Amino acid sequence: MLFALAGGVIMQTREVFSNDRTQKEVMSIEPRRPNDRTIILVIGLILLGMVVVTFVTDPRLFQSILDAVKPANGAANENPARIFTDRNNYYQMDIPEGWIYLSGNGDHYYFDQFKSPDGNALIENIVYDEGAPLEGAQLGQTALQLLDQFYDSGPNETIQLTDDTPQQDGSERLSWNLSSGNRSGVSFVEVRNSKTLLLLTAEWSNDYKSQYMDILDKSVSSYRNP
Repeated sequence: MLFALAGGVIMQTREVFSNDRTQKEVMSIEPRRPNDRTIILVIGLILLGMVVVTFVTDPRLFQSILDAVKPANGAANENPARIFTDRNNYYQMDIPEGWIYLSGNGDHYYFDQFKSPDGNALIENIVYDEGAPLEGAQLGQTALQLLDQFYDSGPNETIQLTDDTPQQDGSERLSWNLSSGNRSGVSFVEVRNSKTLLLLTAEWSNDYKSQYMDILDKSVSSYRNP
């Protein structure tokens, strides 16, 4: 909404040929014993052949070895996610692992918030329902009131809208920042059952925007119906 090895092994076989020279005199016919390097090479080739034959006849064994050496979850992905489902099944989304969860409720609303460990980014969804249909100007006014209530950080701070764009899914995207210039956010407004307002917000500290934007993008883009 906001914003989505196969390795190959090259085996080189080299055949080393000795430079034969024809000699007229008869050489000693006493056999020479192979040295240690030759013995090791022969054993290695035999073992390699056995391994190749095993993998060809039983490919499941090869796959099990590949599975065993795969990196653990988190090693391959710097920002592994967990799935969060709204208590009333209004939505589901992927949340970065390790983010701090906070929930609460008040008159006609409840919220679920996920904040980065350093406090410089958050994802939050507010569900508001006072039992009456929401549409037109009333819908916009309610959304702005929730923005002021939740993201206006002080008496001298105000929310400044910078963009208002309808989305293909019927929601409305509001881009905003605080008058101090310290923080910015993007909120998505949608209505369910004509009277339940959902306000999904991604907020960040402007000094850490480059660090968190991709993470926020991925999480908000995963927003879906359960």
